[in-house]
Amino acid sequence: MAVAFNNGNICVDTTPEFVYYAGQVVSGSIQFKLDHPLTFSVIYIQFLGEANVSWTETEIQKVGNVRNHRIVKYEGKEEYFNHTITLAGGIGTSTLPVGNQVIPFKFQVPFTAPSTFKGEQGKISYSMTAHLVTPENIHAHAVITKDFEVVAPFDLNTGSDRIKEPIQLEFEEMYGCDCFCFSSNPATIRVRLPVSGYCPGQAIPVSIEVDNESSVEITKMIFEILSKELYRSQHPSSEYIPPEKVMVVLKKGPVMGKSQRKFTIDMPVPEIIVPNLEHCTIIDKAYFFRITIKLSGCNDELQDEAELCLGQVPIQVFTDAPYVHPLAHSLPTGPIPNPNNTTEFLIPPPAPGNRGSNTSLQRVQYNQSQAYQPQGPFSNNPPPYPYPGGNGGYPTQNTPVSMEMKARPLQGSDIGFKIPEVVPIGNTPYPTGGPGYPTGGPGYPTSGPGYPTSGPGYPTSGPGYPTGGPGYPTSGPGYPTSGPGYPTSGPGYPVNASRDDPPPYPANNAGSNIGRPPRNSGEYAPTAPPPSS
Repeated sequence: MAVAFNNGNICVDTTPEFVYYAGQVVSGSIQFKLDHPLTFSVIYIQFLGEANVSWTETEIQKVGNVRNHRIVKYEGKEEYFNHTITLAGGIGTSTLPVGNQVIPFKFQVPFTAPSTFKGEQGKISYSMTAHLVTPENIHAHAVITKDFEVVAPFDLNTGSDRIKEPIQLEFEEMYGCDCFCFSSNPATIRVRLPVSGYCPGQAIPVSIEVDNESSVEITKMIFEILSKELYRSQHPSSEYIPPEKVMVVLKKGPVMGKSQRKFTIDMPVPEIIVPNLEHCTIIDKAYFFRITIKLSGCNDELQDEAELCLGQVPIQVFTDAPYVHPLAHSLPTGPIPNPNNTTEFLIPPPAPGNRGSNTSLQRVQYNQSQAYQPQGPFSNNPPPYPYPGGNGGYPTQNTPVSMEMKARPLQGSDIGFKIPEVVPIGNTPYPTGGPGYPTGGPGYPTSGPGYPTSGPGYPTSGPGYPTGGPGYPTSGPGYPTSGPGYPTSGPGYPVNASRDDPPPYPANNAGSNIGRPPRNSGEYAPTAPPPSS
């Protein structure tokens, strides 16, 4: 750090410090003290928001009897904003006097910024860095850096209609009197949650109805709220899913055979600040409600799950009393900004195509805000060093990847990512036929004048083809090298055929498929579609 920023600091005007809603204005000042007048080129502050993922995997390659181990590193990066504001100078040189210096700044966090997040293999982070550039050393800036947090609030009332729909899970199995009994009776278990969306600190009323006509005992019912994460790399392209994390567990039971039971349990929603990763395409996080049913005897356990949507603003029709977040003291101060209201401190719009999957309950919320143009007193041109390394301030087009964590489609409320199933040979994307795989045509003449089956060119007998003899001599009169038995020319063996001659010697077999059987024989499974003509 240069002398100019000794004992310097970045101070903000909010409490708690350095925590902001997406869309909120960050205001503060750079404060430092000078013992001598300072000549400088520019003072500017840089606001950076980005996501990074990284993990390693070991690959084993076997060459002969030798096994080679190779460590592969997977990385991905995504930038949400990289914005600079000139605070002083910028043209020629300027001078600061001796004494305490207070240089104010203001910056509006984009409405599309995802929440601050720190996970097992990746994180979303935000920082503000003050730079002071002097003419003596323009490459070694004096800097002060402060990290800050962003909370992207999720209003459950503005999301998908499915958030307001109930969750219903049902099990119906046939069981006998024991493992070797052939007569059976049904055991039916119905579980219902009133809606799919909840907020931290709320209690989920889970209704359970059991009609057990079998003699099998339901020994235990386990109810869980769990979270799942997914990370996507770009270099090389891959995905990583760490083990799921159980956040809440409740257990009930038993329910005896030949009995019925109805009851309700209150399941608490974890007291967390829910990260909203709507506009992050390399990290996904989702929450699920799961029920596991354990049975007596040698019967397998039953299990099913459905996606929960956790947010910060509760569903109005579900909440009677005013809602207070259990971690309100850690949330930003002030009301949640409305993306439809504008302020004088507006930054350029986010890059298009940075929106994640819209099939997830956890993702669908606000509409994207209108495109903004810089205006007001902080619409200065960027300083001479706005984007270190030549990087632009906003990412370009990103193609969102669909993702599905939920294995059972009973609820129709898929989360944002899906692991593709294996496609059997013969199905799409492997075409079963077409112009790329001709099974016949002019390229495959089966007969014609070019392929005579008999005639003077192919003598079937005569002195030139002895059928046997003592000892099969390798040379001698029995194997003439020339003579009437071996015609060197004639209609069957043209020696001067050119590419322009007509069939039976076509110049260009466009449909030739020599060396491989027809596609419909079932013996040729291509690994890629045929090339386009």
